[in-house]
Amino acid sequence: MKVLGLEGNINDIKKEYEILLDPIKERFWHGSANRLTCASIMVGSNYGKIKHEDKALRILYVGRAMNGWEYEWEEGSAKELVEQIFSNEFDMKAISRGVVKDENDSPIYNYNRSQFWQLCRQLMKLYNVEEEWSDYVAWTNLFKVSPFKGKNPNNKLIRETIESCANILESEIRYLKPSHIIFVTGSWWYQPEGIDEKAFSDVVGVNLNKLIEPSVILGSGISKTFDFSPKVVITERPDGINILRDEHAKAIYNEFLSLDKI
Repeated sequence: MKVLGLEGNINDIKKEYEILLDPIKERFWHGSANRLTCASIMVGSNYGKIKHEDKALRILYVGRAMNGWEYEWEEGSAKELVEQIFSNEFDMKAISRGVVKDENDSPIYNYNRSQFWQLCRQLMKLYNVEEEWSDYVAWTNLFKVSPFKGKNPNNKLIRETIESCANILESEIRYLKPSHIIFVTGSWWYQPEGIDEKAFSDVVGVNLNKLIEPSVILGSGISKTFDFSPKVVITERPDGINILRDEHAKAIYNEFLSLDKI
């Protein structure tokens, strides 16, 4: 993976992945019980190439975990597994195009049905980016390892991997140097109560708000952990909340505007 204009070192991220995967690599092989899968950061080819109000706009979307990423990993060392993961490239344009088809032109996934990506699309509209909008952003997840057949990692897997996942997230942010980071994760995944509440918030440098009234904005701030001071918003997941997608996006957009005034 090589993205023009990025100053960080992708090898730093790969090294953190090796540390994460070495103790659990056998669980990626075909036939293993409780089989696992993994994905690297996804970066659009136009990431960092747009401006909003004369300022560079480099948006990083962060989800909870990869929910379904079925790939036949070849057995080998942790380093070899990491190389497979990072060579398994994904065209970010596919998200904005909606339906992904296989070599027989049969649909295999429809991003238009994803509430996560519906929200992201609405937010990009507010930044006046509509055509192939997903090619202008980067995407990662808090938890890098998840069940092979889909669903989020359980508490046991979270405990096994959270320290390495936090280290990877820090390396990813340093690599991407985003101007804006949106954690579309909900509160528990960002600060997992009963496991390691500060693993991610310590890396990011922004905590959850102590809410008096319900809000889709769970926390926000300007991170001082990084010398490029990214603006950060933590928000509710769009599924299961009683708010229209465009209203949710507008709340995130307005929160970023308020951070501009700090």
